[in-house]
Amino acid sequence: MKTKLAFGAGLAIAALAATAQAGITDPVLDITATSSLGSATFRIQEHMGSWSGDTWTLLAGEAIELVDPTTGQRVGTVRDLYVEFVEDPQVTVNFTAVSGPVPTNFSFSSGVLSFSNIDNSLALATAGVTVTDNDSDGATFTGLYGGDGYQAMYNDSVIFDTLLGSYSVPADDSSTKNERSPGSGSTLIGTTFNMKADWNFTLSANDQVGGTSLFKIVPAPGSIALFGIAGLVARRRR
Repeated sequence: MKTKLAFGAGLAIAALAATAQAGITDPVLDITATSSLGSATFRIQEHMGSWSGDTWTLLAGEAIELVDPTTGQRVGTVRDLYVEFVEDPQVTVNFTAVSGPVPTNFSFSSGVLSFSNIDNSLALATAGVTVTDNDSDGATFTGLYGGDGYQAMYNDSVIFDTLLGSYSVPADDSSTKNERSPGSGSTLIGTTFNMKADWNFTLSANDQVGGTSLFKIVPAPGSIALFGIAGLVARRRR
């Protein structure tokens, strides 16, 4: 199902006249932890966050314990969860994940943010992780998108890019890795109408990873100028 974006009362008529409403699918985020101890999923629903104008956000104040419903085993823990959808459009998924006593696969799969067609779209994605060894035997982050841990997608199934390759840190240490696509500026990707962002990786036993990400799409500058010229011509004709 889709959740309609709520506009402020004073902006509703003007916004609807310019574009169709955006929306996000519900659940807005699925979190899954899987290991030899079992599997557990926690779903973030739209009503668990809040809207402010064209932006939906959720900031989880408490830790989310991912416990297998059959065995009762704790598979993993997620803290510091922050999720944001902006009509502009952009998707942000930030978190801290702590693995159980065995290597743990974590998946964060966002809902789909839909919006009015943007012609000549420009896109960029950034992601970063900080991996910390908690048990004095080193830590490993293994991406599951062909070796990468983060994936940005648009138009239902088109992969914009995958980021953050697998890496390890020494015992009793912590290391941060960041990546941006493209390295600077934005990439022209044509007409777009929806987007999502996912994480999928394996974290070594008892260790911790903090992740941050942003996927953003905007009209190319020429498209904005053409839209303005078209509007001016229409006004002169009237």
